[in-house]
Amino acid sequence: MTYADSVVADLVAKHNTSVLKSEIANYYDASNMVMAPTPVATVRAEIFGFRIAGTTVSQLWKTDNAQDGSCGAAFSTAAMAPLMTAGNDLVVARVCTTYTPTVATFLGKNILGQTPFSLGESITQRLRSTLKLTCYQTTVAAGTVCS
Repeated sequence: MTYADSVVADLVAKHNTSVLKSEIANYYDASNMVMAPTPVATVRAEIFGFRIAGTTVSQLWKTDNAQDGSCGAAFSTAAMAPLMTAGNDLVVARVCTTYTPTVATFLGKNILGQTPFSLGESITQRLRSTLKLTCYQTTVAAGTVCS
């Protein structure tokens, strides 16, 4: 899960000033390959763009791989400001799934407690090629930010 999450964050963080939602969809496909043989339908991936204005960090955009559910509550931005002292945006990627072990019972007894359980990972990355990055739905010219 960590590697799948890192793939998405790293690929988005390499962009220069803008990224299209369709490009991020390709990155979700890459994370699905990393997660194989876990079924694609059980893996949710999300990515968020955060920007600082003065001392206030706010979420500018977000997108996900359109799988059901959510990987969790909104992020706390309290620890992000020190990472953004140069005025640069942060990209946060998170991946989650419900994992069902292949061996959860032995001789009819459940040995792992509640059999399926949730797994999740999030990674925060600074941008590599620019200070600010915006995700657009279709084209930069259309100006519609990912949400």
